[in-house]
Formats: sequence, C-alpha cells, structure tokens
Amino acid sequence: MPFNSVRLVQMYLKYESARICRRKFRCQFQGQPVPNGQTIHYFVNKLTTTGSLVDKKPNRKRTVLTEEKLDDIRARLETSPGKSLP
Repeated sequence: MPFNSVRLVQMYLKYESARICRRKFRCQFQGQPVPNGQTIHYFVNKLTTTGSLVDKKPNRKRTVLTEEKLDDIRARLETSPGKSLP
C-alpha cells in the first residue's frame, strides 16, 4: 500500500470530511499519490465494521473423509435415505 491507511483514517475521523482529509494528506505527504474519497470511505467503513484494516482470511478447519467415515455415511443413507445427516 503506497500510503499510510491508519493515518488517513485518523485524519478522516478528526475532520469528518474526505475532501479536507485529501487536502491535509497532500500537504503532509508530498510526492505520494493522494487517495480518492471512495478509498478513504472504504478504509473508514472497514475499520468501523471489522475493527481492523488488515485483509485476513478466516481460519478454517479442514477435514478429510476417511474410509471409516464414508462407510458410516453410506450405512446411514441406506437405512433412512430421506433423513438429512448431521
């Protein structure tokens, strides 16, 4: 990310305006590209909804079906094919 998104969100929360935030950002960080208003709002919404600016995938527990489990599922389906399995 070419700019400091945390600093950007802090500026937005202080001034409550994307336009003022862009002006201040342009003055403080000369030579860096200035993010547009949509980007600023995206970061603010992300921070307020998730509490973080990090793109993090949720941890998933992966399972492997063993032959034993498949035999159990097959037996349950043969016994009562219309009933859903837990």
